[in-house]
Amino acid sequence: MRVFSKVGLTVLTSSVLFLTGCQQFTKPQIPAESPNAAEQNNFNLQGKIGVRTPQQSGSAFFTWVQQQQQFDIVQSHERIPGCDIYRAGDGVHRRWLLQRARILPAWRAQMLMYDRYHRYVMRAEREMYQAPELKAVICNAEMIKREIVEDFDIDANKIHVIYNSIDSSRFVPAQEAQRAILRQQFGLPADAVVFCFVGSGFERKGLASAIRAIAGTSAWLIVVGQDKAERRYRDLARSLGCEGQIRFLGVQKETLPFYQLSDGLLLPTLYDPFPNVILEAMACGLPVITSESCGGAEFIQQGQNGFYCDALDISTLK
Repeated sequence: MRVFSKVGLTVLTSSVLFLTGCQQFTKPQIPAESPNAAEQNNFNLQGKIGVRTPQQSGSAFFTWVQQQQQFDIVQSHERIPGCDIYRAGDGVHRRWLLQRARILPAWRAQMLMYDRYHRYVMRAEREMYQAPELKAVICNAEMIKREIVEDFDIDANKIHVIYNSIDSSRFVPAQEAQRAILRQQFGLPADAVVFCFVGSGFERKGLASAIRAIAGTSAWLIVVGQDKAERRYRDLARSLGCEGQIRFLGVQKETLPFYQLSDGLLLPTLYDPFPNVILEAMACGLPVITSESCGGAEFIQQGQNGFYCDALDISTLK
C-alpha cells in the first residue's frame, strides 16, 4: 500500500465520541489518547491525527481556524463552513424536517421551517456546502448523496459513499436451543412471531408506526432503546389494544440477544441515513422491514431479505 508523507489530520465532531455510526467511522483513525494529537500510522498515513470538539474552543468556527494552522486536513462531522472534508452522517437537515412535518399537527408543521434553531442548522449546512474549501463529502448511503446533489447543487463526483460496517464475527444467528432459552428468559412465547425495534429517539425511528403495525396481529414487538416520551408510546399501544404484545426493555448494553430471539427487525424510521442496526440484524439472519427514507433500504431486496415502504404506510407494514 502507498505510504504518504506526514500529514496532519484533525476531526471536528460532537462531544460524545464513538457511540454512533458516525463516531464508529472515525474511531480507527483516532489514537487512544485523543483529544490530544499523537503520532499515528493507521491506514499507512503517517502524521498527526487529532480530534476536537467545538466546545473546546468556545465555537466550532474558531476551532476550525485554530486547527487549520496546525493540520493539513480538517475533516468535520458537524456542519462547519471551511472544512476540507465533511461526513454527512446526519443526512440533510431539511429532508428530516420534511419527514417530521408529516406527523405533526398542521400548525406545528408550518412553523417547523421557521424555527430559529432549524433555520440556523440549514443555513450552516448550505454555507458549508458552498464554501470553496470543501474538497470532498463522505456519506453512508446513496440516498444521502442524491439529496445533497438535489438540495445544494454539489458536483456528484465530489461525494463519496462509504457504507457503515459492523463486526460480523460478533453478530451471528442463534441456534434454535439458544433462541428458545432467550425467549424463555424474557418471557416471550416460544412459537410467537417476534419483531425487535432497536433505537433511541422513538419519533424519528418510527416507533408509532411500528406499534400501529403490530396492533390487530398476533405478533410481538420488543423495544430496545429509550425516549423521554416513552409513556406516550405505551399509551398508544394501550389505546390500540396491543399493550400486552409490546415489551419496552430500555437501553441495553448488549443488543445481540434481542436480534437472536427475534424473527425480524421492524424499523419504519421517518428519516435515517443508515442505522447500524440494519446491518446487525441482517448479520443475525433477520429480515428487515424499514422505510424508503432509510439509507439502509439500499441493502434490501424486496421480498427476499426484507421489505421497505413509506414510513407511515401502516397497511403495507402489516
